[in-house]
Amino acid sequence: MAREKWGSRATFILAAIGSAVGLGNAWRFPAQAAKWGGGTFLIAYIVALFILGFPLLMMELTLGRRTQKGAPGAFRGLGKKLEPVGWMSTFTAFGIVTYYAVVVAWVLVMIAGCFWLPQMGGAEGAYGFFNDQILHITSGPTDFGNGGFAWWVIIGLAVAWVAIWFCIRKGVHSVGKVVKYTVFIPVVLLIALAIYGATLVGAGKGILIYLTPVGSKFLDPQMWLAAFSQVFYSLSIMMSIMIAYSSFLKRDTNLVKDTALVVLSDAVISIIAGFVIFATLGYMANNGYNAYLADGTVGSIFEKGLAAAPANGAAYSYEEFFNAIATTGGPSLTFSLYAAVIATLPGGAAVQIIVGIVFYVTLFTLAIDSAFSIVEGVSTAISDKFRINKNKTTLWTCVVAAVVSLLYATTAGMYWLDIVDYWTNNINMAIIGVVECVTVGWIFSRVKRSDLAGMTRGQKWNAVLLGSDRFSREAALGSGFKKDNRFTRFVRACRFDRIWMFLIRYAAPIIIFVMFLFNFISIVQAPYGGYSQTALILGGWLPTVLIFTASFVLPFVTKRSKRCARIRVAEEAELSWEEMDAIDPLLHPELAPAEDSVTEVYTDDTGDNDAPPPPASPTEAVFYEDEEPIVPPNPKK
Repeated sequence: MAREKWGSRATFILAAIGSAVGLGNAWRFPAQAAKWGGGTFLIAYIVALFILGFPLLMMELTLGRRTQKGAPGAFRGLGKKLEPVGWMSTFTAFGIVTYYAVVVAWVLVMIAGCFWLPQMGGAEGAYGFFNDQILHITSGPTDFGNGGFAWWVIIGLAVAWVAIWFCIRKGVHSVGKVVKYTVFIPVVLLIALAIYGATLVGAGKGILIYLTPVGSKFLDPQMWLAAFSQVFYSLSIMMSIMIAYSSFLKRDTNLVKDTALVVLSDAVISIIAGFVIFATLGYMANNGYNAYLADGTVGSIFEKGLAAAPANGAAYSYEEFFNAIATTGGPSLTFSLYAAVIATLPGGAAVQIIVGIVFYVTLFTLAIDSAFSIVEGVSTAISDKFRINKNKTTLWTCVVAAVVSLLYATTAGMYWLDIVDYWTNNINMAIIGVVECVTVGWIFSRVKRSDLAGMTRGQKWNAVLLGSDRFSREAALGSGFKKDNRFTRFVRACRFDRIWMFLIRYAAPIIIFVMFLFNFISIVQAPYGGYSQTALILGGWLPTVLIFTASFVLPFVTKRSKRCARIRVAEEAELSWEEMDAIDPLLHPELAPAEDSVTEVYTDDTGDNDAPPPPASPTEAVFYEDEEPIVPPNPKK
């Protein structure tokens, strides 16, 4: 059976952008910018995109396009023993989607809750609406209260999982239809929110802080680590998604341009989201929201009213206020603090409801793309490995993940989500990032002694330091850099292929390892979030150990189990990278088939690969893969 393909290059780009752009762009990026000096973080973030984001994203896209498989199969294509690397990202992605779907549920519930925000009695009541009325949050991760579940979240979770499954029920074909809307809608709504926010009193001061760099912050290594972390977490890399998406591409797709478009779009949407949040923060600071932050608790700003200044004159400056807001974290900023702002907007209840709905619909369209793309990455890996129906795999992946996600829909779910999310982002994904870079940059790209024969001294040094060029050569396929014009001559002169391999072999793994080390030390020094060690073990260390153990156990079992004999035979028949190179018509044009012998394998718009092909012309040969051609009779004879 032929592998399904994207309907067009534009569809793939939109799907990749939709996956990369998510809630991290809407709440994590503005919060980090508020914490690290606005314009300073903005500049560092752009630099980090080129150093970390672009090379890692292109590395994963290259893997998927070349091997035409999900993450485990893609790394098995680099070496028979490297399959566990792909399962690490796949199992981690499964864990992520179990709680990410709950965040989607929160957003759905808040869309409905916007009708009640104006009736909450002002900012103080609206601030507690999410925690008290929706989550019914308890005192800690082991306190599940009387009812156990937050039933509004359960309802939202059911709707969220149905929506996720519906978007990917027929693979890339249904995804292609959905992303035409879910990618553009949030951009339009964010721009509308930014324009509206700019009209609020005090918004200009907030935007000025957002765009103005603070010189001293550039010397703070933690600010740079925060910028690299934001890039690392916001491009959907190390989660098997981009490998799966690119496995449905044609071999001659221009990955250089596509990677640049995805990275640029992710940055632009993050920057627009920053305008929305900083305009809102400027409005808050101007209207007395900063009056009672001196005690270090954000919630206390609503206890004594908003207009009065503190008696001791201890109100924070704009910069201090923004930094204090940043410490509240993403969910609190988005679901509590922003809800309080909505409840106090000028213009009455109608304006407050409309602005609230627009804001949370924007979050939903950002979140749903990321959620279903994670499921797509997981289901592609499973269906490729076990040779089972893709649509059924997707359905059962959603069902199992939905059952697991019920943990986060309890009254203590917020705490467990916080723990699992922190460990996933700061431990699991960091380990996977280092392992993937080492796998591609050092293990696969290693140079053998026989490869050095006949090289000059300079070529030998280049090969030893940067490895072989077979991976960078694969990435450049379809890029058009072999053409002779000013731009391509400039690219070849700059040796961007060498720069790319340098970043993968040295810069990226070192940066990611430093991020991991910094986070690991902070965890060891003090329990994260003040949680008990029992909760941190159950929600943090235990899932991490299980994920990495299962990544090695699964390939080991399938190689020895009698029930997996069919899978084992199919994998043993797979061609190695070198064997594929030897018969690749893109590398060897003389092997390309003649134009009149090109075979078409049809896939209908519904995603059913077994559907009959469209009507053929009387002389057109039509046949499926592994079948004899059938030539329809010519009616003129």
